[in-house]
Parts: sequence; structure tokens; C-alpha cells
Amino acid sequence: MGRFALIAALMLTVAATMWLMPPGQLTLPGTSSTSAVAPRVSAKAVPPQANRPTATPPRGRSAAATPTPGAVTTPTPGNPTPTPTPVPGGIPTPTPVPGGIPTPTPVPGGTPTPTPVPGGTPTPTSNPWPTPTPTPAPAPTPTPAPAPTPTPGPTPTPSGVYVTQQCTLSATTVAPGQTLSATGSLWNNTTTALSLLEVVLAGRPPGGTNAGGPFDDFGPVSGAISVGAGATYTLRSSRTFTTSDPAGTWRCFLTYQTADGVYHDGLDTTFTVSSPAPTPTPVPTPTPAPTPTPAPTPTPSPGPTPPPSSGAYMGTSNGNLVYNGRVVTLRGENFNNEPALACCGGPNITKINANNADYAQASTVLGENAIRFGMDWNWYNANRTQFYQVLDQHVAWAKANHLWMLPVIYEVPGASAGGYCCQDAFWNSSSNQQTLINFWIDFATHYANEPTILGYDVINEPAPPSQSVYDGWSQRVYNAILGVDTNHIVSFEVSSAGWNLPSVSGSRILWQGHCYATVATNGCNFPGNNPASPPQRPFLVGEVGSQPSSGVSYVPGNLANFNQQGVSWTHFVMHEVGFGLYQTWGAGDFSVPFTAMIQAVQAAAAGSIKPT
Repeated sequence: MGRFALIAALMLTVAATMWLMPPGQLTLPGTSSTSAVAPRVSAKAVPPQANRPTATPPRGRSAAATPTPGAVTTPTPGNPTPTPTPVPGGIPTPTPVPGGIPTPTPVPGGTPTPTPVPGGTPTPTSNPWPTPTPTPAPAPTPTPAPAPTPTPGPTPTPSGVYVTQQCTLSATTVAPGQTLSATGSLWNNTTTALSLLEVVLAGRPPGGTNAGGPFDDFGPVSGAISVGAGATYTLRSSRTFTTSDPAGTWRCFLTYQTADGVYHDGLDTTFTVSSPAPTPTPVPTPTPAPTPTPAPTPTPSPGPTPPPSSGAYMGTSNGNLVYNGRVVTLRGENFNNEPALACCGGPNITKINANNADYAQASTVLGENAIRFGMDWNWYNANRTQFYQVLDQHVAWAKANHLWMLPVIYEVPGASAGGYCCQDAFWNSSSNQQTLINFWIDFATHYANEPTILGYDVINEPAPPSQSVYDGWSQRVYNAILGVDTNHIVSFEVSSAGWNLPSVSGSRILWQGHCYATVATNGCNFPGNNPASPPQRPFLVGEVGSQPSSGVSYVPGNLANFNQQGVSWTHFVMHEVGFGLYQTWGAGDFSVPFTAMIQAVQAAAAGSIKPT
């Protein structure tokens, strides 16, 4: 019993010493081993780092997010202090809780580890205190990490709203006191109506900005509108310029305001406001001296009226088209006016499906420099006065938009349709052939001094019965036109008789063929011995295009080929449900764009030389 009492007293002494020692290693007398400090445990335990939920780092910040603390563990009131867990090989060092009474870790199973006695055999002792069953700490419930708040980006343009017609102007130059008209269109390409707060044809003077003004806009503006599903909204506005408006280069653009208050701007169309003419200083009127009566002078016989300077007209030199001394390649568009032709709803000149907006679109949006303009002889035959009134208006629109015009006859006298067919009544009748020659004499006389006219495309896709018939008629019409107009050129196309050009003697000729396949393949063979290159120059590919069902297909490659060879081209066609750049029939209607083809034409037409 004395030994047991001694051992019990020793254990109490050691235990008391342990509570009083600072954390660290404890070296027992007679031993050299050390024990690691046990983790500190308190009533408010923090769960281990491995169990802490990790918040997802927000975008743009460090990935090292601050973890959320775990749940609080509360001890059971009234329980005695649990027995510390022994450390194998020595007496464990409990971790004291700062500022409070340490809670020792209970010994599993209730049996303490025997305390080694220096120099003797360790004797197991009974536990003088009952070992309480520890209250298990509830597993900490991780607090879910809050979802990161994304950084707001720019407000997107509403899906499905497209500017299909950029600001299109009635003129490119305006003087104080004059009014300039503007047109623009939007297209809702969705299945639901879209609400817009405002649509404006905006005007900005030199140095002005879109957002900062000055806001010298065209009027009226739209106000709040709703654009139906698949519908187009067209705004037409105007502005009268005054002497207070600054001279120089102005900008016009179509812009629309969405429900969030944001304006979405289209592309710029530039125009020039000219300086007001200075007010002349009045000069005193001198007293006239008496005028002596001159002797009568004999009246000379009038000589021929000299033509205007040849530099204002397109000419030919060394196989090139030449304008003002510069070599020009035509890169243009067909306005075939199909709804007005006898083949397709006419003949009715009032159904021509092109207007000033189309000329502006070709020049400013597509970047082209020429229009191949389709005509029907029946328009002229029905009403010559009306015919020239309409044609003069189209020539004026082409001039205002810096485009050359190449008029072409699609429907000839006696023919039932244009193209390589249905021309027998024309070619088998010398009277019909002469009627068309007479038309071109009158037409060339009317436009002899108009430099906007590029020349005369005398018949579209001729289908004569033989090459010799085509050769003879071609020479006669060439001689007849040059007899009244030496300023312009004449264009002759490949015929279906041998698929060759006519034999014509003359120097003011623009040769022509059409292309609806890859260059140097059937459908796009140049005439002559080399299907990949024209045999005579200058040469125009008067028609080249494809339909949306085929995509852009061979067209981009062909246009690049033509540009590289210096071959002129005019894409077919502006308006048509089929080959049209805009799959519509209406003049100025750009609501259904063949976007990929538009982009191909824009790329190929870039940098075109235009008439001044």
C-alpha cells in the first residue's frame, strides 16, 4: 500500500507540474526523448483548414479567398474535466487554452497509460477519477461561399436589330440656303416586336462627336416606335443649312435608342457644306461713253460646235479604259429593272425598281463606281418624252453619287424576252434591226455631251443566227453611233453564235462577256483561245453573281481574278429575289441583305476610281 500511495502522490505532483508549464517540449528526468505539443483544443474550436469551405475567387481578383469559419462547438455543462490523451513514449503535454482553464483530451477506453518510473519497472495503476464520456462535438456545417458578383460589361446591342440602310443623302454637297434629304432603315430580324425610344438621322459638323455633339440632326425624328417581327422601319428626314452652319466635311449617321437609354450608331456618310458666297462690294457705275456706230460686219457661216473637253469622258487607250489620264477598272452593279421589262411584268417604265437611295448605296456603301442600267426598247416606243424624263432623272442620280452609267437594251424590237433566247423576230427582220439602230442614234444624240454616260451597251446577250449576221449588224450600229457622238464608247457582248465577240473595226469599243461559274470553266470562259483571259481589251464582265442557296460560291475568287487582270466587272444584281444583293424587289428596299455577297463586293470594289 505504501508503494501505491507513493505512486499516487507522484502522479499528482507530475500532473500539477504539467498544467503550470508553458507549451513546448517536456523532458522527463532520466530520459532523452521529447514529445510534440498536442494541438490546442478549446470550447470554440476552429475546424481544420482541410475541412473549410473555400470561396470561389471572383474574376479579376486573387484566387486566395478568405475561408468561412466553421460551426461553434459547445461543451456539455456539468461534465467533469476529461482525462488527457497520453502520448506514446512519454507523458503528453496538453495544450492550454489562453485565458481559461484547459480542457484535457479524454483517454479512449478509460484506461490511462502507465507512467514509467525512472530506474524501475512501470507498474500500472488504477484511475482514481472516473473517466467521463466526452460529448462529441457536432461536425461543423460549412457556410456556403457566396457566388461572386460578375463585373458588368458593356450593354449589348439588342439582338436582331440591324441597320440595313446607312444614312443615304440626296446630294454630297450642300450650300447655305439649300435643303439636304436623308434616308435610313432598320430591320428587326427577330420573331417578336422590338420597342425603340427614338430613331434619328444624326448630323455632326466638322469636329463634332457622336456622343458630345453639336447635335445638328436632320428632322423629324421618329419618337417612340415599335418595330414588328421581321419588319423594316425607314426614316426620311431633311435639314436646311444656313450661313451659321460651319463649312467643311460633315457626317450623317442613323442611330437608334433602346429601352435602356443607350444609342446605337450606324456608319458615317460624309458630305460637304460649302462656304457662303461673299457679298460683293458694290462698284459705282461709270458714266458710259458715247458708243460709235460700228460699220456692219459680214456674218460668218457658223462652224461646227466643238465638243467639250475629251478629258471629261471615258475613253480607251492601249487596251485600257482611261479617264482624265488615269487607267480605270469598272467595279459596279447591275440595275436590271426586271419588274419594268416586257419579259417580267412590263413593259412599264414606272415599275423601274431603282431610285436615288440605290445609287447612294452602290457608291457609298458598296464602294462601286459604275451602274449597268437595264432598258426596254418598248418604253421608248410607247412614249419618247416620258422615256427621256425618266432616264434623265437616273443619270442625274448617278452623277450626284459619282457613278458612271452604262445603259443596255434588254428587250429589243420584236423580241419576247431578253437574254440568249427569244430573239428570232429581231435577227430575222432587217426592219427590226434598223429600228434598234435608229434608237441608238437618237439616244446617243440626246446624251452626246453627258460625261456621266460611260457608253452604250447595244444589246444584252445577243443570240444571232450566225456570226456573220452579228458582225454586219455590229459594224452598222457602231458607225451610226460614232456618227453622232464621238465622246462615248460602244460595248459589244459575246454572242451565242460561236460564243465569240463580233468583228468590228473601231477604237472606241468596250468588249464584254458574262460569268456564272469559276473563271476558265463552262459558264465563265473568256472568248478566244485562252478561257482564262480576255482576247481583246478593255474587257468588261457585265454580269457575275450567285444566289444565297449557293452562298458566295465562286464570286469572291472571280472578282479578285478580274481585279488582278485589270478586267472590269459589274455584279448582278442590286434588287432581286434570287441573285440580288438585297433579296427584295422594291426600289431603295435594303431590308433583306445577302450579307456575305455584299461583303465580297465591298472588298473587291474598295479603292475604285470614281468620276468627279
